[in-house]
Amino acid sequence: MKSRLDFSFKNRLFYRIWFTSMLLILVSAVSFYAYSVRELDEATKETAMEKLLAQLPLAEYFAFDVLSQKTVRPTPPEFASAEVRITVIDPMGQVLFDNFYDAALMENHLTRPEFLQAAELGQAISTRFSASLGQDFLYLAKRVDHQLISQGLVRVATPMTPLREEVSAIRQKLVLTLLITTCLLTFISYFLVRRVYGPIENAALFARQVALGHYDARLPGVGEDEAAVLERALNSLARNTKDRLENLEVSRNQLAHILSALNEGVIAVDHNQRILHINRVAQNMLMSDDNCTGLPIWHLTQAPKMVEAILDSEGQQEREHTVQVGQQLLSISALNLQAEKRADLGAIIVLRDKSAEQRLEKIKVDFVANASHELKTPLTVIKAVTETLNDDPEMTAVDRQRFLMRITEQAERLTAIVQDLFKLSRFDAFANDQPKFEIITLNKIVARAIEDRASSAEERRVEIVFNPQSVEKVRGDEEALRQLIVNLLDNALQYGPEGTSILVELESDSTDIYLSVSDQGPGIAAVHHNRVFERFYRVDGARARRDGGTGLGLSIVKNIATSHGGSVSLKSEVGQGSTFTLTLAKVPGASE
Repeated sequence: MKSRLDFSFKNRLFYRIWFTSMLLILVSAVSFYAYSVRELDEATKETAMEKLLAQLPLAEYFAFDVLSQKTVRPTPPEFASAEVRITVIDPMGQVLFDNFYDAALMENHLTRPEFLQAAELGQAISTRFSASLGQDFLYLAKRVDHQLISQGLVRVATPMTPLREEVSAIRQKLVLTLLITTCLLTFISYFLVRRVYGPIENAALFARQVALGHYDARLPGVGEDEAAVLERALNSLARNTKDRLENLEVSRNQLAHILSALNEGVIAVDHNQRILHINRVAQNMLMSDDNCTGLPIWHLTQAPKMVEAILDSEGQQEREHTVQVGQQLLSISALNLQAEKRADLGAIIVLRDKSAEQRLEKIKVDFVANASHELKTPLTVIKAVTETLNDDPEMTAVDRQRFLMRITEQAERLTAIVQDLFKLSRFDAFANDQPKFEIITLNKIVARAIEDRASSAEERRVEIVFNPQSVEKVRGDEEALRQLIVNLLDNALQYGPEGTSILVELESDSTDIYLSVSDQGPGIAAVHHNRVFERFYRVDGARARRDGGTGLGLSIVKNIATSHGGSVSLKSEVGQGSTFTLTLAKVPGASE
């Protein structure tokens, strides 16, 4: 949307305002015209009256002279060209003088309104049509007295036609002026209303654009008047709305990412038990497709258990439902949201995969059982030998020495088991604590480990050959990695025949480092490959115990490798020896 909105007049409100203003202009013009005409008529009449009053003294003096002679007189020169008509009558109404008409031909004027009133009141005014001259006149009549006795009447008059023609011309000019003024005011009002109504229309258009989601729309908001203040407020409202929606979108995306990253499956259903949301973990757990949103929960597998969980949650029960889905043991629980008065949400179902917990519990049980068994065997032997020594005080020195050696062997075996258990516990905690690793040279660690086991190799006449392809550096804990290599060497020495060799190789590619330890022992059948790294697992249990093995060495190797972000693998065939390979991430640019 443009930063400045286009204006549109196609709105009834605009025309209502404009028509109202035009009506006010017309009413004002008509009222002004009527008032002006009335005032003009009054002013014209007043002007004519002032003109007559100015002529009245001279006419009165002339009338007294005429009335004194009682005869009709001709028009004197001073009244011949006058614009004022002068008429003199005697008390009986006989016209003695008239400067506009022949007095001898005029009828009796005593019945004229102005003469009747003047005879009674002394002076009178009248506007009427003159039958003698055929036009309207303004008359001013006065009684002429001498010694309080009426001698007759005199009348001065002026024709109204010239005055009315003049007034008519003024009226025409006034009408033309008012028409022009009205037209100008109409156009002015149009633009004034447009200016006033423009911000209203812009605000309405702006509101429609914002309602359609165009939150970048902006009004000018220039100035300090109310319209500008309103426009700035609307702009601020749009910005705040956009920010809130963006924050809401960010929160929604974060929630979606959180739900996607959860190890638990989450399903939201409405009050009709239709699926509103299901995360990827829940889909994988229930082996569902991606298009189940909006479908009833019955579309999913194990729906009865989930519905049962929802029904239980309505009663505020915290029951957990477990169900086996393929190789997974799932825990199903629900949170009912109907009490929150959210019409769109009915419940949230949480699915947890308890398979790992189940396996871990089994491992713990097996570990306790195996550890108890491994510890019980040497303790039982020690107890039995001790009892034998106590029960036979006359035992020969040779037999006693043999039994004491037996106790020493079992004590050493017990010590080895306890030490390996401590190591296993330590490296379990080591993996969980995630300590800060340093960059170390793996070649030096391998050399130290070989040196540590040099005497054992010499006793068994086994040669340990170290063949590094390059100097490799890794990020890790030096002591932990040394223990890992020592355990691999111990395993090779334990199962490799006397007079053979152990090959230690160190090589790398662009991303990883590979450390392998190969022996020439009897090899390991494929059926045992996945279990050799389990705690207390032995391929040949009798031989391992006879040789002093605890069954924990390779488990420690796996723990250390995992804590360093690496892995350990086995390659072996029966009769072909075994190769254990440690894979660690390469430190960029650290090879020499």
